Amino acid sequence: MAKEIISTVTNQLAPIITYKKLSAQQMKLLVNNPIELIPAQGPQTVIVAKSCACRFGYGGTSAFTGPGYLTVKYNDPMSLVVFPSIMSNTSMTGTIDRYSISSYLQTSNMNLAPGTLANFGLILCNPVNDFGGNALNDNVLYIQICYWVATLY
Repeated sequence: MAKEIISTVTNQLAPIITYKKLSAQQMKLLVNNPIELIPAQGPQTVIVAKSCACRFGYGGTSAFTGPGYLTVKYNDPMSLVVFPSIMSNTSMTGTIDRYSISSYLQTSNMNLAPGTLANFGLILCNPVNDFGGNALNDNVLYIQICYWVATLY
């Protein structure tokens, strides 16, 4: 009988939910300064993200400029993406509040080497270009990630 690879979710009957608030200045620098959303959970553990909900709050003075979008990925050498575009360029450079809900429903086998995602956190980044504009830095982003932590045996 094959040994079970992933245990039951570590002592959790309900998912874990984490919240972050990002300032305009943080969002402007995401290309080279990604924000840690969920820290690594320790050896032999994998973060299993279920959903991501965001609200971009337009501050009312001026919009961001430039191409770019927000993505959530593992902080691993392969940079495996979990949520490809939680806020599009149109949302980030607009002049109204925007909402976004992303869900991760991985159904195929990624065929990764053992331990590939073990002990890596999730980060928020902008894979294109840093945003400019919004001189008063009054835009804000609220982000909520729902996840479980699985223990690998």
